[in-house]
Amino acid sequence: MRQIRGILFCFLFLSAFSGLKAQYSLKDTFRIYLREKPSLYVSLDGRNSFVRDAPAIIDGVRFGLNYGGKIRLLAGIYDLRFPIYRTYTFAPGTPQEETLVQRNSFYYFGLTLDYVLYNKGRWKLMLPLQTGYGFGKRQERTPAGDLRLDKNLTFMPLEFSFSASYRILPWLSAGAGLGYRYALFSNNISDDFSAPIYTYGMGIDVEWFWDRYLKKQILKP
Repeated sequence: MRQIRGILFCFLFLSAFSGLKAQYSLKDTFRIYLREKPSLYVSLDGRNSFVRDAPAIIDGVRFGLNYGGKIRLLAGIYDLRFPIYRTYTFAPGTPQEETLVQRNSFYYFGLTLDYVLYNKGRWKLMLPLQTGYGFGKRQERTPAGDLRLDKNLTFMPLEFSFSASYRILPWLSAGAGLGYRYALFSNNISDDFSAPIYTYGMGIDVEWFWDRYLKKQILKP
């Protein structure tokens, strides 16, 4: 079911980009904005998701270049805030049957392209696309603490999402987003780490404070 939802979301994401191309010519937009002098961009980038169908919180921080408020090219690091535990029965109905407690965790490095689809007044709509490289870890122990499995895994995250924000103050905004994360190139964890992602909360525009209060003090001759 999760795979079907992910495929459907990717289809909608690509359809949105196709529509943009027909109306605005993405190629021309990128060519024009990437010629501009970029500004520095820094932000927190947490999100909520699922690991083995259990709720999970992923904390992230990213930084990079902002081209005219239309295109952002960013790099970041993301980490699962709390490990995900699962208790299950191994080899039920056999002499090897035993109860195991499984612990899952992961972190990954991400490269993000943020494309601002709409930016008018206080509203902003974005289409972020992210890929990267990640590391997962899985341990399984008996209730008594005996180790049965200790395995390190690698995967490639691929995320599609839509996000919208409303600017309350020049430096403060409220936003929400919805997307899907695929964990590619690892059969061991793809089904576990591939899941919907959603975001909500408040955002602070670090660049606003930088331009008005810090830039002149730090860069003054």
